Amino acid sequence: MNHSTNLRSAALPDAVGGASSVKGYYRLWAALGGVLLATEAYTLARWIHSPFFHPSPVGSDPITTTALLALRSMEAIGAIGFFVALWFFLISPLINKRGLNADGKIFIAMITAYWLDPLYNFTNFVWYYNAYAFNMGSWLDFVPGASAPGMENFPEPIFGAGCLWFLAFAVAAKFGAKIYERLRIFFGTNAQLRPLLALFIIGMLFNFAFENIYIRMGVFGFASTWRPITLWAGTIHQFPLYEPPLNSVVMTCLALVRYHLDSDGAMFFEAGLSKAQVRSASRTALSILATTGFGQGLIILAWMIPFQLIATHVDTFAPLPSYLSAGICGSRTPRACPDGQFGIPTRYMDRSFVVAPDDLRLKAS
Repeated sequence: MNHSTNLRSAALPDAVGGASSVKGYYRLWAALGGVLLATEAYTLARWIHSPFFHPSPVGSDPITTTALLALRSMEAIGAIGFFVALWFFLISPLINKRGLNADGKIFIAMITAYWLDPLYNFTNFVWYYNAYAFNMGSWLDFVPGASAPGMENFPEPIFGAGCLWFLAFAVAAKFGAKIYERLRIFFGTNAQLRPLLALFIIGMLFNFAFENIYIRMGVFGFASTWRPITLWAGTIHQFPLYEPPLNSVVMTCLALVRYHLDSDGAMFFEAGLSKAQVRSASRTALSILATTGFGQGLIILAWMIPFQLIATHVDTFAPLPSYLSAGICGSRTPRACPDGQFGIPTRYMDRSFVVAPDDLRLKAS
């Protein structure tokens, strides 16, 4: 047994790495994955067959050539990165008959999880994308329970964000597992909290750097935030400090489940599946469903829900040009943008209760 295997078997609680304690629970995770995929299919089908399946409006504000070039470059990088990841995580293992491993399953699960991206704006307009990116609007209006108005115009970028979702989480899981292994060697095989905390901090620092680069390139950013814990509040570069820890929780958990594989190479939520009396194809499908159930469930529970709790208390809105506000709120729309002065409008609210952009009370403030 090599040193790496010794580390894996050394010491994390069963809740994270001990597959034996949850043997057979893959059925529950697979069922959750099935429910989430069915909801996703229902949502996307309604959106594609709706009158809102078209590019978002860019408005009249001009965009600089530099900003447009940066946007196209990011789209190209995302697309190229996706196909590189597709080769390494799926195609190459299948060609070499190594089969679908943990990396490939996480990669597939994160492709399916992309539909969760616009849920940032589930209750309020807190996140923007550049409407000059290739997009067909957003499916958020068709997600059950979504209430934020104007989200049919939210420019969900297929290449700018979709490809990043497809590859970023799988890459983070694979390399996060390697980093965690090095951290356990550094802190000692008996250490548990310190390497875990170090991995979490690394994830936060990476998220802070990555997102701020994209924000300053005009690709995406935070439309509204909670001022007390926001850097550069009230500017187009505003960045909430609650974003990195929420993102890092997801990245850290994915790295841990990728690191702690059982003797069959299974993650804890698919434990026991290798011995199930089912056909090989069914076993693979159940494994992907279980990984999807864990991955999407983790993102919803640890990232999207906490973010919505804060989204209902935002009190500062960035001065966005028309190609970033995309007709969601502000000038030439029926709604003022959320800045904490009035209650949050919903798409179910009577129009007479919605504060318009030219409301005199806004000017007075």
